[in-house]
Amino acid sequence: MLDKLAALSQKLGAGMGLLIGNLVWLVTDQILPMGLGLWVGLWLTSYLGPTQFGLLNYAIGFVPLFASATTMGSD
Repeated sequence: MLDKLAALSQKLGAGMGLLIGNLVWLVTDQILPMGLGLWVGLWLTSYLGPTQFGLLNYAIGFVPLFASATTMGSD
């Protein structure tokens, strides 16, 4: 992949090569955490099983409700 990027940057100039390099870093920055989160979620689902994973999701669902109430009046 790096060879293709190097060949493309030579054709398009140094500025375009920097742009493509930055684009690769930005896309990697978005895709890597999503892939890692998917892997952890799948592992956690298989480890806990349906009942315990459902209880965990039920508890996680309450967190935003109470988190928004805790910041009321603190501004």
